[in-house]
Amino acid sequence: MSAVRWIAWNARSVRRRSSACVLVLCGAIAILLGSAPAASAASCTDTWTAAGSGSWNDVGNWSAGVPTSTSDVCIPDIGKSYMVTLTDGATAKSLTLGATSGAATQVLDLLAPPGHNATLAFTADSTIAQTGELVFDSQAGGGFTQVSSSATLTNNGTITAQVGGSNVNYLDANLHNAASGTLHVTSGELRQDTATATTNDGALIVDASSQFTLTSGSAAVANDTGATVTNNGAITLTSGASWSQLGGGESANPVTMFGGTLTDHGAGSGGFTLIDNTAISGTIGANETVDLTGTPGHNASATFAAGIVTNNGTLILDTRSGGGYAALTNGTLNNNGTLTAQAEGSNIDYLEVTLNNAHGAHLHITSGNLRQDTATTTTNDGAVIVDASSQFTLTSGSALLANDTGATVANSGAITLTSGASWTQAGGAETGSPVTMFSGTLTDSGTGSGGFTLIDNPAISGTIGPSETVELAGTPGHNATATLHAPSVTNNGTL
Repeated sequence: MSAVRWIAWNARSVRRRSSACVLVLCGAIAILLGSAPAASAASCTDTWTAAGSGSWNDVGNWSAGVPTSTSDVCIPDIGKSYMVTLTDGATAKSLTLGATSGAATQVLDLLAPPGHNATLAFTADSTIAQTGELVFDSQAGGGFTQVSSSATLTNNGTITAQVGGSNVNYLDANLHNAASGTLHVTSGELRQDTATATTNDGALIVDASSQFTLTSGSAAVANDTGATVTNNGAITLTSGASWSQLGGGESANPVTMFGGTLTDHGAGSGGFTLIDNTAISGTIGANETVDLTGTPGHNASATFAAGIVTNNGTLILDTRSGGGYAALTNGTLNNNGTLTAQAEGSNIDYLEVTLNNAHGAHLHITSGNLRQDTATTTTNDGAVIVDASSQFTLTSGSALLANDTGATVANSGAITLTSGASWTQAGGAETGSPVTMFSGTLTDSGTGSGGFTLIDNPAISGTIGPSETVELAGTPGHNATATLHAPSVTNNGTL
């Protein structure tokens, strides 16, 4: 932290202390009660004893000398704000930074100026108390900063990550960002690149042009109920890192995941962009949007980790211009919200899961082609909408669409079944352009409405309803021969 920033920060701290109580009253309280205790002062074996700010590496600033790997380090409230500056490397058994209450702030600044890194390693669970602040401070032209441990750092105060140059700050410890805690990435990149977990019960803030990245396949973030993630920059997970959306809020820019698993409890809010081969587990919440994005050089294929996923929000298959395909594969999707398929380029979106489109839910193809090309069934009890110039195609001989009573299919584009794919008209309505079937079986309950064009060698079963039209169309290069399934077919409409 620069001298100018320190003066400004210290002045703000003084103003906070001045507004908290009159000087005489503060003095009386200090005499009667003493300074607020460190969060776990009883475990301290090496305590900061300097009268104010100073260097971690100065032996005279500590009760037992410069801390070592066996030291339980405490940086306590001394009645005024101060900063401990750590440059190069340091180790400790544990760290307790700050106190549980008080107007003063205790800052541990991991300062990496030109020619120096700044690293802190500890081996036992450690705490940043409510008045403490840990700063990752990689300066212009400086080295990296790093906190590393296999133990857990619990943050009840503030962690700030800032980069003045092109280097990176590293969070290589398990972090519990408690309800009162704030993890704030103000500039540059904070990178979690080892098999550690960040559990957020407080506030995680990434400022514009800043980044929080997880780059290890075993790295994870859990965003718990009541927690907030404000992503004005970029939060990016690569290499299989995972995110658990456990009821917390996520706002501004979506979290971007290249691979890994999105586990969702359905009670949170926010946005997630999934690229490459990801897995989805649980329930997409009503206030959440999950976008499978095929970008140039990348497909977006999502499997369902537990077999069944429920969508109460918005799930998008999104093939961008010049991008790869987007696909849902392997499992069952219970859709109570909106499933949107859009393709800007020549590629295709793929529906390779069993889809239960519930009453009130929407399957909406806004552009391009959504293709159901495996032996899966789409059961429509809600609304299927195909916009003009868009397509919904079933291209597997075992693919099936069932249009149930009360459901609607609004076909302003083209719905086409090939290779023996079948349609069950089980009381639903079909409007706009007719459904075109090249072979396959049309099974009709006789209570629905709509139009069907049959080409090649289709089969008809059941009853053609009074509000339905079935046309056998011989087109150039195609005959239209329909087999009527036993025991008979009844036509109450138009054949």
